[in-house]
Amino acid sequence: WSVLKRRRGVVLLSYASSMRRLLDYLERVGADAREADLRAIILTADPSDDHDIARVRAATGVTPTIEYGMAEAGILAYSTPASTSLRFLWDAYFFHAGKEDELFISSLQPTHFPLVNYSTGDRIARPLSGPPFGCHAILGRNTDNLGLPLLGGGENEVHSVIISHILKNDRYVRTFSIHQKGRHIAISLKLVADT
Repeated sequence: WSVLKRRRGVVLLSYASSMRRLLDYLERVGADAREADLRAIILTADPSDDHDIARVRAATGVTPTIEYGMAEAGILAYSTPASTSLRFLWDAYFFHAGKEDELFISSLQPTHFPLVNYSTGDRIARPLSGPPFGCHAILGRNTDNLGLPLLGGGENEVHSVIISHILKNDRYVRTFSIHQKGRHIAISLKLVADT
């Protein structure tokens, strides 16, 4: 934090989860995030939702941009400060939503290892009308689905982001992790008391 405060015109590229931890730290020590001269904040790697964007904006005065990409293809999409919706970079890949809104990509440029109808494993929220291709959000990996047991028996498959939304909106929950092994789900919470 002290390094960020000493620099001018900082462009901060951060995992969304790391940004949450930085904001938690600043709240805990009573520091003002606006003390840093932040020109831009780019959240990457983890899904970011409206709650994350609003929290970063309120704390820093900067509306973050969301970056989406993958190791196999590099950066694929960005949001803008005006909207959290993602627009995909159209010149290198063809994008489309498959079954259950899973994102697929195909290489458009010559490459040593072309991707053809490649499943990213990510689900997208409501594709936008294009061109270029876009979506309202990246919901996360298809493997992020959890089987929640029902009181009357059986289970309901939900995306883990629902648990994330519930816990992120509880002011006492500082951090959390969700682990699923088979049918067992364990949620670990770190709570903070009212001060």
